[in-house]
Amino acid sequence: STIRVSALALVWSADTSLPPWYTGKALASPGSTVTIVAIPEIVIAGKTADPKNLVYQWGLGDEKKYATGVGKQSIQIRTSQTPEASHWVRVTVEDIGRTVKKEGAIFITNRDPLVSVYRFSSVGGTEYRSAQTITQIAKGEALTLIAEPYYFPDKKTDIRYLWDIGGLKVSGAPENPHILTIQTEALPAASTFISLLVSSVKNAGVAPITKTINLFIR
Repeated sequence: STIRVSALALVWSADTSLPPWYTGKALASPGSTVTIVAIPEIVIAGKTADPKNLVYQWGLGDEKKYATGVGKQSIQIRTSQTPEASHWVRVTVEDIGRTVKKEGAIFITNRDPLVSVYRFSSVGGTEYRSAQTITQIAKGEALTLIAEPYYFPDKKTDIRYLWDIGGLKVSGAPENPHILTIQTEALPAASTFISLLVSSVKNAGVAPITKTINLFIR
């Protein structure tokens, strides 16, 4: 008798923004592109079938035949523009002779993008261990801040950064608008609020995010 063993894993990755040093997973957000890959292990008559020779039928939501084909191990989907929307993805994998059939399904849920602000120096780079909400600096010292967007579905050039120091709108570096250098000489020796509004230029599903940092100049 033929012993048949089968297993199926589904893995996905979202094409969303992450800081270059961040090792976590890029999550799906409204309007993002997500790639889903099926990794089958189907054994027929003691031999593992080549995934390229198997037949894949993909479903997305109510659409039972979203994509189908021999060797079609992966699909790309565009997530809904609705925050927290869930996407039900499933796949049926069979061998050409239809002797083995394996089914798998996953839910991919939109997350809200985030922004964190860190201190930055040209020597040490991003001080990514602690996101800034309160920061202190001696008068006369320059302070550089870097905003890092997480899970934005946009290219870097499609993310807008509006900085504000104590009610005065200022611009980040022209080539890197997410980096702001503040010369504290011109600021009063007191507490100043720095605020940042980050928004998506093209993506209606992403709500603008505001971050505020309380800067103490001593």
